[in-house]
Amino acid sequence: MNSQQTIVLIRRRPVRSTSIVGPKGTVWLLKSSCQSSRILLLLSTSCFCPFKNEQMLARLVQLTRTIQAPAFRAMSTASSLPPSWHSGPDDAFHGKITEDGPFKPEKDRYHLYVGLFCPFAHRANVMLHLKQLNKYAGIETSIVKPYPKGDDKGWPGWQFNLEDDKEGWYEGATVDKLFGSKYMHELYFKADKDYKGRYSVPVLWDKTLNTMVNNESLELLRDLQTSFNSLLPKNLAEIDLYPEDLRADIDRIGEWMQRDLNTGVYRGRLPLLSPILDHLCSYTSSRLCSGPRNL
Repeated sequence: MNSQQTIVLIRRRPVRSTSIVGPKGTVWLLKSSCQSSRILLLLSTSCFCPFKNEQMLARLVQLTRTIQAPAFRAMSTASSLPPSWHSGPDDAFHGKITEDGPFKPEKDRYHLYVGLFCPFAHRANVMLHLKQLNKYAGIETSIVKPYPKGDDKGWPGWQFNLEDDKEGWYEGATVDKLFGSKYMHELYFKADKDYKGRYSVPVLWDKTLNTMVNNESLELLRDLQTSFNSLLPKNLAEIDLYPEDLRADIDRIGEWMQRDLNTGVYRGRLPLLSPILDHLCSYTSSRLCSGPRNL
């Protein structure tokens, strides 16, 4: 049994996989969907019973000592989070950092995943450094590699550098500093085992609840600039890039920037047809030229 990749369940009825049988219950060994460095042991109270195999019982006791408390909290807390956070496998993650919500502004609690090549991830990454959240809120960053991205459906998606594969390291990228994952999709399946969307960056991860807070770059851009102000010195807390009197203009400009610049660069690389590329370049240039007048 590999304690690095196993979830141990004690149940009356079988689910699947190999079993170790006790006098009144069955222990089922299932491969974990996430490559964690810890064991998650789920105990069904109806199956508490003495085991004939003392060696097996001793092994189970040993495994329970490796369990991290956040894993248990994630089981109960994630199911009790509001639907606005994540309504299901087809939805993105929309959590907000608030004093009165499940995701509170606490130091050393959060981790940010970005890609330095991604215009969407840049939003969160710029705000992180502008407000110095890495220093005052203890938000560390893991960075995915720009390639290989995956197939046309995004599978298997962005990858991290791996400690045991130095030849495959990409300069500027990092390992997954929280879990040592190979792929970004492993994070998504930790948060929702049935997730069906894209495995995108940026992602803000809650280490206390052991789940994803938010993966929407525009929401993170606005949230990160105010949510941790209580932890920041006055000069940083006063930085406000979304002032009340300018929000209508910012939203209007942000709409075409999202459509014509952020996603426009992706549309431009797909069809290698000169007329289409010429049109995209011309349209983008005109938008950029009108930008200073709007600002």
